[in-house]
Amino acid sequence: MCWEPSLEINQSSPSFGQQLRSAQNSKEPPSEKMLVFVARLTAKYPDLTTTDDTPWADGPLTGDISGKFIHFGVSWSWYKKDVVAFIMETGHSLGLHCYDPQTGTFDKSPSGASTAGRPQPTSFDGAYKGSLECKQSRLEAFRMPLAIVIRDGRVTGGASTLDIDGRQVVPELGAGTVNPDGAFSLGYLLYTRDYSTHVYYSGTLDGTGGTLTGTQVLTREITGDVVTHTCKGTFIRVDLPRQ
Repeated sequence: MCWEPSLEINQSSPSFGQQLRSAQNSKEPPSEKMLVFVARLTAKYPDLTTTDDTPWADGPLTGDISGKFIHFGVSWSWYKKDVVAFIMETGHSLGLHCYDPQTGTFDKSPSGASTAGRPQPTSFDGAYKGSLECKQSRLEAFRMPLAIVIRDGRVTGGASTLDIDGRQVVPELGAGTVNPDGAFSLGYLLYTRDYSTHVYYSGTLDGTGGTLTGTQVLTREITGDVVTHTCKGTFIRVDLPRQ
């Protein structure tokens, strides 16, 4: 289940369950953001009303929306695949909070309830360059150039990475948000014919540069084998090229 932060559902409250039920029982029409959320989910995995080869336990998914809240099921046979990660990442891209009742995991939007998409202090706006070092268990670390751009509270960019076989360099372009205190998150999901890549970084800015840490998780589609790169990076502010 996912919802817009403006609902102010408090995961640490003793009445958390009641708050979820109240949101689910809302008679409000689907919000524009929740309709966009469902559209992005079904663009990757079609609605159950169109095919049985899908993770959704019921359909149409738009019927599960209650105003700014949605509660939908994932078939157990699909549950341990990348579907949950895809749902969370898609929710994050829209500034949604998500909760998995199967595991009790609350996944708060990195943008928070009050700063998502809002213009942030211009002191962070600009271009940054540095390097990202990633390690894989029992293998030599690799280093890639890191480049990000921040504008109006949004961050885009990233660093290239190695493919799941450790051979080819694959470029990446993530997106995320920056908070007023300089904390930021950056991530993306990439699907190819042979494997998927789930990247998530978080870090801090100080106006002249910053640092980040995170992971690159690559999963082979056929076998389900997982390769994880643990990464850390540093970067400094640079002048934007003149037009």
